[in-house]
Amino acid sequence: GESPAEEAACSVLPSWVRCILMPRPPFYDDFDIEYVTINTGKHQGGGLERSRGLVWKEWSECWADRYSTADYVAITDSDTVFSTFGVQELLFPLGKFGRKSVVWAHAESAQFPYAVLSLKLQWQAEFMDSFPLVVHRRHFKGLRSHVISLSGGSGGGAEAESALFDRAYMAYVRQVFDASRAPPSAGPGECPSFHSMMGSYLWWLHRRDYVWSIRHGHLTDVPLRQTCPRLRVAQHVAYWGRETWFDQVGYPWRHLKVNGRPTQLSEVAYGARATAAILAGLCAVPWVGGPGSGKQGLVGADGIRRAFAMGVNESWLPLDPGLRDLNRDLCTHGMGLAEGVAAPEDRLLSRTYPGMRWTVAEAAYCGGLRPDRLRLEYRQLMAR
Repeated sequence: GESPAEEAACSVLPSWVRCILMPRPPFYDDFDIEYVTINTGKHQGGGLERSRGLVWKEWSECWADRYSTADYVAITDSDTVFSTFGVQELLFPLGKFGRKSVVWAHAESAQFPYAVLSLKLQWQAEFMDSFPLVVHRRHFKGLRSHVISLSGGSGGGAEAESALFDRAYMAYVRQVFDASRAPPSAGPGECPSFHSMMGSYLWWLHRRDYVWSIRHGHLTDVPLRQTCPRLRVAQHVAYWGRETWFDQVGYPWRHLKVNGRPTQLSEVAYGARATAAILAGLCAVPWVGGPGSGKQGLVGADGIRRAFAMGVNESWLPLDPGLRDLNRDLCTHGMGLAEGVAAPEDRLLSRTYPGMRWTVAEAAYCGGLRPDRLRLEYRQLMAR
């Protein structure tokens, strides 16, 4: 981002958020591919500038490790909301060899097949599936090196790597576009998805470093142990309730996305659905008071955001009457939308809640990872 509007967006974020505007990629002004499918109605803006912005976004995520020193970097979208506590435990489940981050995917449909095939990798699942995508920082550089190798480049310092990757990425983007338009596909032209790129790269080259949850993976010969459900921590609200058959029958599900048609109604619907998902998580835990409840600010003296929770060793106090009323309003009356469309816990087992919910029957072979077992463990985690 480089515009005053984007700078203004940073200024309204909470103080504990570090906002960094990504510079335009060097190839931005020379980029001449227009993706006709990203916005056929053009009610959100369209044309070449929108296509350039889309590639800018995907390119920038390849460099996400530049902006953090953390061991893992989480990639998410602005239309995603976190809908549960216990994020660390759910994103990094404890296994036989310690904790590894979960990567979700589905294998019954391919959204970005040429993004994978153009990496010289076999398509086995669609990793444009879930947010956040949590990746070890060293694997960002690994993906960039892989893209560079496709163009015959290699090595060099940081500046050389940057220039090599930018050129190789632009060649890769064009390869994806051209391949997706050629027979037998003869499609309108595909833009690479970072999720599809990174997910497939990790699957084929760093599989042992992650935990995998690939729904319908049996369709592409994914080992059964990697086709079981894992509990999700966030909802991509713009896809609320979407089912596979929507596109097949022309169901107008896009109307109620942000900036959909009519705009005013779509934004109200988005806000209501996002709030329902958040409340489902907020109301899954017991509400108790603690020392200084309601008197502490959101941010501590060290500038770090305070945890919205209490430790097991802290003293719990009864809720005051005001908080009891708030709990009633939010967790009894306010849960109407979530409870009206599905069991609220099903949001943890669906990429488009309340659609595409993972059932007990299809995961009968998963043992401790069956949906009923996962729900029980989730309740125990929330009760701590």
